Amino acid sequence: MEYINLNDGHKMPVLGLGTWTLNNSQAAESVYTAIKAGYRLIDTARYYGNESGVGQGVRRAIKEGLIRRDEIFITSKIIPGINDPDSVINESNKTLGLEYIDLMLIHQPGYNDEKLYKALERGVKAGIIKSIGISNYYTPEEFERIAKIASIIPAVVQNENHIFYQNSELQKYLTRSE
Repeated sequence: MEYINLNDGHKMPVLGLGTWTLNNSQAAESVYTAIKAGYRLIDTARYYGNESGVGQGVRRAIKEGLIRRDEIFITSKIIPGINDPDSVINESNKTLGLEYIDLMLIHQPGYNDEKLYKALERGVKAGIIKSIGISNYYTPEEFERIAKIASIIPAVVQNENHIFYQNSELQKYLTRSE
């Protein structure tokens, strides 16, 4: 498995399994099978409604000795606009049932996303999140709006990129030398 070094010192696998559209039962089986096949990054989100299944699949693989917890990288995401982000982060961690979340992202820009980002930072300080970042922030201005309030710079910007959509402007901006 190939890994990338994040700006906070953690390593993240470059290839992973996305679980969007899977229910809990499908997620549990898919995650377990993916781990058996060598996958070490699993991506979920509160919005997907399958964090419980993802956690079940990972715990099964751990119980059977296929992996240790520190050998799997779990990403989850939270949508902004929630009233009590700290409790939602804690609930997400509890639902996964894996002690901590390797990477927690804000799922998309939205109402009070700066408040949510500060809650993610508190999750890092509390040890229930290892790395934090943002998802679906497509412009330098959107990135900078979060970076300006951050005491922990986003380790990941997770956006759609493929052969038909490269978003070169943001990529160039994020890889600039300072």
